Order: sequence, then C-alpha cells, then structure tokens
Amino acid sequence: MSRNLGRTNCYYCGHDVVLVEEPRRATSRDVGSNFWAEFQGMTVASAECPACLALYLAWVSPPPEGRRTLEQQTSATHYDLSFRHSFNDEPSDRDLPRYTVERCWVRTGLFSDDKSAYVRLGPVKEKV
Repeated sequence: MSRNLGRTNCYYCGHDVVLVEEPRRATSRDVGSNFWAEFQGMTVASAECPACLALYLAWVSPPPEGRRTLEQQTSATHYDLSFRHSFNDEPSDRDLPRYTVERCWVRTGLFSDDKSAYVRLGPVKEKV
C-alpha cells in the first residue's frame, strides 16, 4: 500500500496544490500511530487544491529513511502529496473534492505578426 501520490498537483483536476499552513514536523495524528516510527521527523504541511478544494498533506521533506530526495522535487514548496485524512494514496470521504472542474479555452483576439500582439475581431484586411 502506497502512502504518497507521487505528484505535486491535484489528483482530480491537475491544478497546482497550495499550502494552507507553514511547514511543520509531522505528528502521529498526521501519519497515524501505526506508521509514526517510519515517518517521524518528516516535514509536512496541510494543502488543498484551490480549484476543486480536495485536501492533501504536502510532503515538504522526505522521511528520514525515505528513498526520494529533494533533488527530485518538482514544486517550489513540496515534493509529494498524500491525502490529508487518510495519509494514503486513496482518499477518505473528507479528502474528496467539493467541485468538479472543467477547463475551457477561450479565444480573445486574432494574433498579428505586427508590433501589436492582437488585432480587433472583424473583417480581415490584406496588406499590399
């Protein structure tokens, strides 16, 4: 059973996850008393996805016996995530997102190779 998700962005919508508290030492309440010896000394922080509001525990530094190193870190603040209440790669009911997030692309103007990046929408005039 894996404890970590192996990613630094949201599992559900792919948005960047943000820390909602200052990094601190993990407690037995964070990791569970059964795993306390293995993860004691690890630095963590509560985190959430600002888009869908899924809850995570960000791994700021690896556990003392951890296989991963900070050189593998892809985020500026944390290098891995687990779900906050389950401390697992499977969420508890409290960790699930509150919203479904859709991404959509919107065109805002025509791109021009002139000095100005965008031109008004409307009839296209050919250059002579």
